[in-house]
Amino acid sequence: MAWVTALLLCLGLVLPLDTAWPQQRDYSHFFSGDRDPVSALKPLIPPLQTLVDEDISEKENDSSTDSVPNFRLVSPGIYRSGYPTDAGLIELVFKIQLKTILTLRRDNTVKKEKEMAEHLGITLENVPMGNIPSFEQVDKALAILTNPNTKRPILVHCRVGRDRTGVIIAAYRVVIEGMDPAAAFAEARQHGNLSVFLRNLDKFLIKYREHYRIAHPVIPPNPTPVRPKGN
Repeated sequence: MAWVTALLLCLGLVLPLDTAWPQQRDYSHFFSGDRDPVSALKPLIPPLQTLVDEDISEKENDSSTDSVPNFRLVSPGIYRSGYPTDAGLIELVFKIQLKTILTLRRDNTVKKEKEMAEHLGITLENVPMGNIPSFEQVDKALAILTNPNTKRPILVHCRVGRDRTGVIIAAYRVVIEGMDPAAAFAEARQHGNLSVFLRNLDKFLIKYREHYRIAHPVIPPNPTPVRPKGN
């Protein structure tokens, strides 16, 4: 990823990071005027695509970078991560043709990310939540993930890509993909130590699964009417 950062630095798209945590930069000047975002970024596509292919494709399901922390493939068309930098969003547009972002954050970063996403032709959805989301908040997030009108690929993220993202992805695994809650809990812990509030995530998932089944009952198909004999 050092090569990608160096390339963007030379082109004036990023500045060196002053701290360990990725910082967002203001890219509005790059998209100013009547310039189409794709046309504006077109000169970057060949070199950046090659470098991103080498870096993000190094491991199929473990592709974290400084600009896209804790980045993982969940299922075809669904990815998870921590808060991506602007440069990270550009990388994902070229690498996976990112179409939608589902951010779980509830601070002032959402507005700035939405502006950058719009410049890149990405739809941003926001379901703000704390580390322990309510069933209603999980419902809203899963409704976006399962909506056939939601353009994919979609990226789900919070700040670190661990607690809030972990809950939503675990819930998706359990109620949509049928994964056992204990297995979904174990998978969530692979992305970092969960906060003390989520040490009983497996129990939360069991309760949420029951809630989801009640809220989304399976309606059996209409049986074929039985005709009386002799008719």
